[in-house]
Amino acid sequence: MASVSVVTSTLKIGGAEKQAVLLANVLSERYQVTLIVLHGAAVDDLLKGQLRNEVEVICLRGGLFVRFSRLISVFSGLRPKAIFSFMTAANLFAAFAGRICGVRRIYPSIRSAYLPYHKLFVERQITRRLATKVVFNSERALQKIFNGIYSKGVVIHNCVLPPSARKAGRPINDPFVVVSVARFTPEKDIPTALRVIGRLREAGANARYRLIGYGPLEKHIRSLVRELRLGDHIDLLIAPDDINGLLAASDVALSTSVVEGLSNSLLEAAAVGLPIVATDVGDTCAIVEHGVNGFLASPGNVDELATNVLRVVENQERYWGLSAASLDVVERKFTQKVFAAKYSDLL
Repeated sequence: MASVSVVTSTLKIGGAEKQAVLLANVLSERYQVTLIVLHGAAVDDLLKGQLRNEVEVICLRGGLFVRFSRLISVFSGLRPKAIFSFMTAANLFAAFAGRICGVRRIYPSIRSAYLPYHKLFVERQITRRLATKVVFNSERALQKIFNGIYSKGVVIHNCVLPPSARKAGRPINDPFVVVSVARFTPEKDIPTALRVIGRLREAGANARYRLIGYGPLEKHIRSLVRELRLGDHIDLLIAPDDINGLLAASDVALSTSVVEGLSNSLLEAAAVGLPIVATDVGDTCAIVEHGVNGFLASPGNVDELATNVLRVVENQERYWGLSAASLDVVERKFTQKVFAAKYSDLL
């Protein structure tokens, strides 16, 4: 059986890491798959536990040179048919080590429509000199970062697993529950989401907000909740275990990102049957078909976002239609079957 390697910087719970695990699992049905974690101490046991038993996991430790040498040794032993990598550090390590070891198919990936200049420079050098093709999870990211000039770019959207719980067919809660799942970082623009909830409350809407996530801006977010006097209407949940269950118990998914590739959290919301209100960034428009399973708004537009939330919950029959449409979007575009077929084409 041919060998394939998947390289990721960490195995913490995040969008890229989840997709690395899903890719390792689908490829392991046909190949001997090894998942290599560059920062071996940064491993979440819950995410690692989602890997199939057939996937070997190698966690690298030590200094930069020690880990790079170890990666070369691993590739020399495995002699993989192809290497897939996730995020800039892993892309750089995997591409150089792979070329040293004579691996012919090297596929780094870019997961966002925005990269800081230093990362953009590195990714472009990897693309020009080392990569076979570069996998983007967003059409808009490919056009924005490479301006469509590199034939090496290929778009493969993320996939999502069928959830254990679903919202579809259930009545709207009273108060209705708006939910966001996001890292607390500037690009997710959580302050706008909080102001949307404030605007809904000002309009007399009986809304409750369930904010799920973690990240460096947690202290700032808590401060803003107090400033906006929303403490009685918000549940702030830091990295809970049963995210699918919490989504299924909610009514509307809200995303206020100013930068995206293709959002894993919105895919997970759609998979449980939630209508979605989101900003039109990255390839969010592939998940949210405007007026079909939710509504899109321009980034930072609090009034438009709040109006769209009200459009979702104002009528129960319409709500059920939006909910069913979210399930249909996932089934048409984002299943493991679709995902596996597109990656298999690279092999």
